[in-house]
Amino acid sequence: RFINSLRRVSLISEERLKPVKFYISTGKIGLRASNADYGEAYDEMELDYRGPDLMIAFNAGYFVEALNVLDGEEVLIELKDALSPTVLKSSNSSHISIIMPMRA
Repeated sequence: RFINSLRRVSLISEERLKPVKFYISTGKIGLRASNADYGEAYDEMELDYRGPDLMIAFNAGYFVEALNVLDGEEVLIELKDALSPTVLKSSNSSHISIIMPMRA
């Protein structure tokens, strides 16, 4: 569900960099993209997260690509802060992906 939501929201984002902002708080994540010509897209879903509220932006294309190489239904996303590398791991594999956030 997450990857489908990310793809949907990213359709409205600026074409070149595909920025999508992730609004993460206890129990939920919101995905937001905007475009001067087409407006804004937003989706929200439940998330198993405990920690401080965080807003972090990613190139949606790179994030989807990183998720596509991971096996399994559940993915662990390790975040430190809005500027540090983010690690994505699958519960079913030893493969990891690392993606850098964008400045929001």
